[in-house]
Formats: sequence, C-alpha cells, structure tokens
Amino acid sequence: MVLGYINAKEAVKRGFTNHGKYYGIPVYIRDDIEFEVTAKWVPLDILIELVTYIEMIIASIFFPEREGFMFLVGPKIEVNENEK
Repeated sequence: MVLGYINAKEAVKRGFTNHGKYYGIPVYIRDDIEFEVTAKWVPLDILIELVTYIEMIIASIFFPEREGFMFLVGPKIEVNENEK
C-alpha cells in the first residue's frame, strides 16, 4: 500500500465517479452535483494546483474565449469484489 494513495473503494465512498487525467496526472473525477477532482496520490494535489495556475495564465493569453480546464475523463470507477 502506498502512503497517501486513494484506492477505487475510497474514491467511490467520497463520491467520485470516473477515472481521469489532468496533463498526465492520474485523478478521480466527480461530475454530478458539482465538478470535483482529486489526485489518486494525495501529494500530487499540490502539482495539480501548480498546473492549474499555469494553464489559467496560458489560456488567458492564447485562448481567451476558452472556459474551463483540460481534464481527460476516463471510464467509470469499478470496485473489485475483493476490495469491498
């Protein structure tokens, strides 16, 4: 077990619905009532914050009409029977 790693069972318990990526960072995504993202490995949340600020600056200069961030939404989270 990796310290700070959120497994699929815990992600589902927290309300996350999909796997995803944010510029290569593996994340869990929740897109039902509100949009929420967390890194699969908690220390990478700091990197997500940094990349978000960089993306905001670059997007405001080169793509001012674009709204939102560039998340890759992957498959639904499925919890294996042995993880329950």
